[in-house]
Amino acid sequence: MFPRFIGVAVLALGFLAQAAGAQAQQPVKPAENPGPPPLPTMDELREMYDSGDYRTAVQQIARVLRLRGAPAQPYDRDALQLLRGQTLLALDDPRAAKRSFDEAQKSAQNDIAMKAHGYFALLSRSKMNMYKKRTGDKAEINISDPRLLVDAFTAVLDDELPAFQGEAATAVKANNLQPAIAIVPKLLDLASIEFAATGKYERVQPIGKQVGDHARDLIEKELTMQDQRITGIENMANQLIDTGGYVGRGTRRGGGGWWNSSVTRRGLVSDERENLYQLIEYLEKVEDSAKRGQTVAKAVEGDVAAWDAVVEHAQQVKAHGQSVLEAEGVRTATDTSNR
Repeated sequence: MFPRFIGVAVLALGFLAQAAGAQAQQPVKPAENPGPPPLPTMDELREMYDSGDYRTAVQQIARVLRLRGAPAQPYDRDALQLLRGQTLLALDDPRAAKRSFDEAQKSAQNDIAMKAHGYFALLSRSKMNMYKKRTGDKAEINISDPRLLVDAFTAVLDDELPAFQGEAATAVKANNLQPAIAIVPKLLDLASIEFAATGKYERVQPIGKQVGDHARDLIEKELTMQDQRITGIENMANQLIDTGGYVGRGTRRGGGGWWNSSVTRRGLVSDERENLYQLIEYLEKVEDSAKRGQTVAKAVEGDVAAWDAVVEHAQQVKAHGQSVLEAEGVRTATDTSNR
């Protein structure tokens, strides 16, 4: 019995050895490729920025900005450009940050556009990522540190708002639009800087309202005066005059065909036609000024409805002038065929 048991054991061990050898000879399967990481959400990208993981944030934003078609639809590209600019600024890359802010400030979304404009304006006033205060302790503020950005934005307002208030006061006293138009870029800069810092326009908006009210008053007066000029030219053109020509079938005074009517519309003379062309070109500039005021009002949450009415009035007066020209066979003020 014992020898037989030993034989069985030897056979069993041999079988196990063969199985182990076969198993050892099998090729090792490579690890499965996990594929690319999932795309981050907007909230996750903001969390990366807020937590100070700027390098990861800018890399992941770049991944998302490369998307096209359906995969890109969940993302707001303007918001991505704004966040990219903030992240690049924190990474001490002001030139690349400025390009991103420049893209974002073109957004049709006012809050994104104004915030990006505020960052762009701050960068334009800084050197080597440092803003040097001009008032108070005249300290330098590192704008690449997100914790100091509100201090930097506030410092710009403290430095520039007093002088701007003086310029605005001059514009309000002027009897023409030029001073008001001249301060619009600075108004937008300061309004956007305040918005980037606080999300509000509490310091800049009252100044903008004064200038805007005065500008609208000037534009409305100018439009009314020019509309009266157009009406005067129109009335002269519509006068009926006796030419001494055709007075009825079979009866003529002075010869000529039926078109030589005894009574006809006077029409525009050369000087009146030229005056209308110049007037409509001027009204286009007035309309542009009104639209600029409308844009500023939308940007700083001003009286948009009042500016809408001014723009509409400008378009009506310009259309009035064009209608007088059209009675002469000229379709628009830019059509010189009848000039």
